[in-house]
Amino acid sequence: MNLATNIFAAEPVADHDIARLVRLFLASLQVAELRRLSVEVHDGHVTLSGRVGSFYYRSLAVSSARNVEGVRRVVERITVDRSVPAVNPLEACYLLTTTNVPTGSLASRPLDSNS
Repeated sequence: MNLATNIFAAEPVADHDIARLVRLFLASLQVAELRRLSVEVHDGHVTLSGRVGSFYYRSLAVSSARNVEGVRRVVERITVDRSVPAVNPLEACYLLTTTNVPTGSLASRPLDSNS
């Protein structure tokens, strides 16, 4: 089951809801670069744009967006820029110890939470 499963599966997911859920999903990964990406949605087509410091983060952003209910297609316009600050040690520890998206309600967490 996808992270953002619509409880009314027969109803289409609105674009603004998809955008919000993609942002929440990216924020749940606890990587500052992913929280700064631009997310635009039109008819279920998600466009991600911005800069990240590695190809891994670009791939992580795209695969995360694909896991949101209602996403029909992901258009990736993310630039890998090595001048973007490297991962800080806390983010590295989190990524190494986390295998799944954190459990619990993402809707209850602030979008720009640094905790």
